[in-house]
Amino acid sequence: MTDLPLRPSLTLVTNPAERDRFLEWARTTSGPVGIDTETAGLEWWRLPLRLVTLGDASFGWALLPRTDHSLIADAIRLLVERGIRFV
Repeated sequence: MTDLPLRPSLTLVTNPAERDRFLEWARTTSGPVGIDTETAGLEWWRLPLRLVTLGDASFGWALLPRTDHSLIADAIRLLVERGIRFV
């Protein structure tokens, strides 16, 4: 088995510069993009939603819905409009 030469990074988005980098990533990634949600239990569709992560093979982004709800929605909308596949 061969080790993959990937060195992914994960950023918790906490400031305007990271928000800008996250949106730039959403505008330029070629996908596919993984998306995951962290909730308070096994029923992921129920509130409270505590954390949302999005990422590709190189970059991961963790966002806090209580402070970044519109940023998350904007990024997902942008990825969908670009035809990026989600996994």
